[in-house]
Amino acid sequence: MLTGALNSHLELQRYKILFICGNYSSILSRLDRKFTELEVRRAFTVFQLMTILETTILLYAPALDPHLQKLNRAG
Repeated sequence: MLTGALNSHLELQRYKILFICGNYSSILSRLDRKFTELEVRRAFTVFQLMTILETTILLYAPALDPHLQKLNRAG
């Protein structure tokens, strides 16, 4: 779902897109190679994730993530 949305809306390149993942991502290999404003960062620990998230982030997820839901309740 995410790759289809990104690949069909290449005009999103006017925005810098930050993609955060762990050790492996099945999404990256399916993205159109025309994306030039895509920055990939890998976070393996909570500290690394929080360091990456020092700026404003728009989160897109096709389903509710139980871990992010817990973080939202804590904040």
